Amino acid sequence: CSQSLLHSRNCKRVYGKAAQARHKEAFSERIKLLRERSVPTLIYNKPISENKLGTVIFRDKTFWGFHPDIATACPYIGAELGINPDSQADVAYSTTEICCYNLVCGLEAVDIPKFDESTPNGYYHYYKEEMDQILKDAVTWQGEEALVRTPHLDKRWHRILPYVTAEKQRQSEMEFFHGFWLALAYEIVKVNAQGNFCIKRSVSGGYGNDITEFEELKYNGKPIVKTEIARLIEVLKRDLVFVGKNLPALEKDYAEELDNLITYVGTTVMKKLASSDEDINAVNVVVRYNEGRGRSLSVSAGLIDALTKIASELAGKYNSDRDEKKLEDATYRICKKMYDSTKRTKGKAEIFVSWCDKFKKLKLADTSVAGETES
Repeated sequence: CSQSLLHSRNCKRVYGKAAQARHKEAFSERIKLLRERSVPTLIYNKPISENKLGTVIFRDKTFWGFHPDIATACPYIGAELGINPDSQADVAYSTTEICCYNLVCGLEAVDIPKFDESTPNGYYHYYKEEMDQILKDAVTWQGEEALVRTPHLDKRWHRILPYVTAEKQRQSEMEFFHGFWLALAYEIVKVNAQGNFCIKRSVSGGYGNDITEFEELKYNGKPIVKTEIARLIEVLKRDLVFVGKNLPALEKDYAEELDNLITYVGTTVMKKLASSDEDINAVNVVVRYNEGRGRSLSVSAGLIDALTKIASELAGKYNSDRDEKKLEDATYRICKKMYDSTKRTKGKAEIFVSWCDKFKKLKLADTSVAGETES
């Protein structure tokens, strides 16, 4: 924020103790007012910080600018402005003004409380209210026309834009990875005969009829090979149809299957993610991801956490009357069954450390769940 204030009608030095005292007091008041007016309008809560190398990565900076004649007329200007290497006396400035410029370096959106999604009266609260109404209109009488009113350049961006806070970002990541496993289980995404990933799409068949077909997923114009899990994840995260339509539909199908659960091994999710088909076997997919290019520890953890969540949901629905300890045991028995379902041994234990620790703690040599039949 930049502000300038009138200093005086001229820059002549004031003589006489009383006059000097009045002049200094008036000058101090002007400087105080100028500081207040030039304060950045953003409210933030972040202290000055440095990186590991000792370089300051966040700080407030204040620049003062004034004509040299003002410094001559006001010898106490240094005491008023403080020691500041960014102060500048230059003849380019007016002889009747002092300029102050404040800025904040290294500030991120997460440092601004109003951008925090958990803040009741923050920006996200009002954004979500507006978007919820638009989406409500979109599925009722206005249809796709309602989405034209979204505040984004592309009316579908609300489906993929990242959150500001780490907590909401983790929640969003978990929702995606959970849906990612469902997409493999329900064969919305699968590997074709050529060994490339493809996705199920609905296309117009003419005469108002839609037909479904599988089209190859591509990364930079090239098909995504079945071992390129990192590229598959990256492409699906940006796919507006997948995120906006496929994921909600998959969650709905999955919820309906859980409501009608008889045996966990009979569910589509368990049959596919713990199958002998290495292209959709969940444990093998995670290991492939870690062997490929572009891998990230946070993504690996997210994939495993989402698998654990699915196991917990299956165990919870099948064993809803059990206490917390027994549910944990049932959850990791399902995880153990997934873990043992792949033929792969190399690299598996190193990646699924958290699972292996639980298996050891719960002494899960037998992967069957009490009362469960395998089919």
